[in-house]
Amino acid sequence: MIFANVTVATSPQKIAAYFEVSTRFSNELTLETNTNRVPPLTPDNPEIRVFRFPKIKEAQALYQLHLQLIQKHAAGQWAQGEPKGQELERLVNVVENYGPRHAKIGYMVLARNAHTYRLTWKGAFLMTWHGLWPTSLIRTALERKTMRSELQVLSARAVRQLQKA
Repeated sequence: MIFANVTVATSPQKIAAYFEVSTRFSNELTLETNTNRVPPLTPDNPEIRVFRFPKIKEAQALYQLHLQLIQKHAAGQWAQGEPKGQELERLVNVVENYGPRHAKIGYMVLARNAHTYRLTWKGAFLMTWHGLWPTSLIRTALERKTMRSELQVLSARAVRQLQKA
């Protein structure tokens, strides 16, 4: 079961949007393929493999790429769909788990009101460091190199499969 969404963020100066498709599997792995060009400021969630391809402009191309990534990284796994009528629960769970996950790694702590999370000194420092030049430039370059390598491997796999046919 593939889940798709469009994320839009607005500010007075800019509107940014990206498209994403994701699949969750029975072994707790989730694969996400998106067009977001901004690497996260916090460590990746080990249960979620994220692939970012900002140059892809067509939803169909992103979907086809996602299917190839499923074949490579989750072949034989059982995709988990959302129960009918509870499709939005997936997005709610992602948002609700953000604070607790970052508290576990020391980036956030439960605030005094016990309803919200705030950054720790560690989280504030590391997130700022990741977002500043030249660190952000280096992180973006490394991310792009990794995604180019992923595309090359997928392309080589496709050629091998055609040769076998």
